[in-house]
Amino acid sequence: MHFDHDDVVRMIADLQYMRVMDVPGAKRHVAKLARDAVELKGVLSQYPRVRYQPLDHHYVLLKYLAAFNVNVLADLCSGQYSWRGIVIAGWLASLKPSKDYLDHLSSVSPTAYPHNAWLIRLAMAEATHERWAEDTDLQDQLVQLRTCLAPIPLPNFCLRPALSDADVSRWVTERDAVKDANRAGGASAALIALGQTRLNRLARNGL
Repeated sequence: MHFDHDDVVRMIADLQYMRVMDVPGAKRHVAKLARDAVELKGVLSQYPRVRYQPLDHHYVLLKYLAAFNVNVLADLCSGQYSWRGIVIAGWLASLKPSKDYLDHLSSVSPTAYPHNAWLIRLAMAEATHERWAEDTDLQDQLVQLRTCLAPIPLPNFCLRPALSDADVSRWVTERDAVKDANRAGGASAALIALGQTRLNRLARNGL
C-alpha cells in the first residue's frame, strides 16, 4: 500500500460511496452536483476564499481530486478496501481521467465486483475519450460536472504515506519501551520514556 489506511478509509467515506455505487444513484448524484455547480458558479469560482454550505460536497471533491493520482488509484483497486474502494476508484478516475490509470482500472475483475465494474468501465471510457454506450446521459452529466470543476484551483492536500516496515518496527519498539517504563516506574517514568521517543523522532527528522 502507498498511503495510510485510515486516510484512504476516510476518503472513501467522505466521498459518499453509497451515492455512486449504482447507475440510478450516480445519475441523481451527478445531476445535482452539476446543477448546483452551474447555478452557483459565481460562488464556486471564489473557492477557497469563499465557502458556501450548499457547495460543501464540491469542496470535498476538489480536496480529494487534488490528492488523487495513480498510486491512490492502485491502493483503491488493490482489493484492500473491498467494493467501496472500487467504487471510489472509478468515481475519482472518471472526474480526473488519464490514460495513466488504464492499467490499474483494467486490473479490476468484473466477476469479483459485478455490481461496481460499470463505474470502472465508465472511467476507462473517459480516459480514452470514448462514448460510453451503457448510459450516455450519465456520461454527459459527468462531463458537465468535470467542466464546472476544471477552472477551480485545487487545494494543497495529499494523503499521508503508509508506514514502511521499518517505521512499524520502530513504532512497536517505542510503544513497548513506554509500557515497560510504566510497569517499572509508573506514570512519571512512562512520560519520560514518551518524551525520549519524541526527541528521537525529532533527531531522525533533523529538527
